[in-house]
Amino acid sequence: MQVPREKAANGADWRLHVGDAAEVLEWLPAGSVDAVVTDPPYGIHFMQHEWDSFGAGDARSARAFEDWTRQWAEQATVATKPGANWLVFGSPRTYHRMACGVEDAGIRIFNCVMWIYGDGLLKAREIAPGVRLDVKPAYEPILTGRTPANGSLSEAYSRHGTVGVNIEACLIDGGAGSGHWPGDDGSDRRAKPGYDGGFERGGRRRSGRVPSNVLLDEQSAAALDRETGLLRSGGAPRRRGAPIHSGRVYEGQFKGQKTCPPGLEPSRGGPSRFYYCAKASRADRSRSLGNGTVENAHPCVKPLDLMRWLVRLATPPGGTILDPFTGSGSTGVAALLEGRRFIGIEREPRYARTARLRLGESTKQHGCS
Repeated sequence: MQVPREKAANGADWRLHVGDAAEVLEWLPAGSVDAVVTDPPYGIHFMQHEWDSFGAGDARSARAFEDWTRQWAEQATVATKPGANWLVFGSPRTYHRMACGVEDAGIRIFNCVMWIYGDGLLKAREIAPGVRLDVKPAYEPILTGRTPANGSLSEAYSRHGTVGVNIEACLIDGGAGSGHWPGDDGSDRRAKPGYDGGFERGGRRRSGRVPSNVLLDEQSAAALDRETGLLRSGGAPRRRGAPIHSGRVYEGQFKGQKTCPPGLEPSRGGPSRFYYCAKASRADRSRSLGNGTVENAHPCVKPLDLMRWLVRLATPPGGTILDPFTGSGSTGVAALLEGRRFIGIEREPRYARTARLRLGESTKQHGCS
């Protein structure tokens, strides 16, 4: 079935469909998508918006939200290549339902990235002086999973470039507040004669901290460093028989060795060795919107820097990203800026217009195709 022309807009490297995800996903060619990166409705009746409501907020509406998630995820799975990565934002309140729906659609969940920020607003109703119904929100979970590889993961990577997350493209340059954390590839440099960096030799091409499943904004990172102060870590022991290594760890060919290279070099700094990204500012929300003169009215805009980092992490260079819930287009803009192709779907015409403008402006301003 062909996509109706009046319901789509496109550039050379992007295409935006206006319509319900459940319907549009049926039109997409099977096996055409390298990754799914999306921020779908959370099922929490956010700001009373109809598109985020699945009932009266009781157990039945929670099950309806889970069923809805499974349905769109099943359809999106058909469009993905074997081993395609998935990054799906959720709410702490309904993440478990979203995760079950995605998993029941056949996606294999392998982690959850926590985006922690310090500027959340306390919205819970006050029922007595100093007593509210909830605490201030300060994080959003991001489900990480992948489409079944239909074979080994290595085969999927060789054939499609999927499965892997791009560690080198997302290395953390340093910590906030109290010092830079060095790269942690010292063991590779010493264990492999002639090592000079690069994944082809087991290491990497530039220094930096390996990304983790915790993402902080700079405010939270600096607060964490102030709380703990300067920390020092020693290198891993150089002897196999050191107390930190028990005999059960090293067996067989390793058991008789007297020395070993350290797994980590000594380092110093704060504990905030994570990726930093604050919530979207007013300027960030209006990027690629008529030089900031047009207002982005979407209530759930994700910061562009965060989306660019996630795009690099999940999608092979030049790959195609699918976002079934495009909103105002942050994922699409990030995809174009990172040299990826983009397929978006947005049900609400007013948000689709904003997304289309941002995608078109990004193409012109940054020389994207």
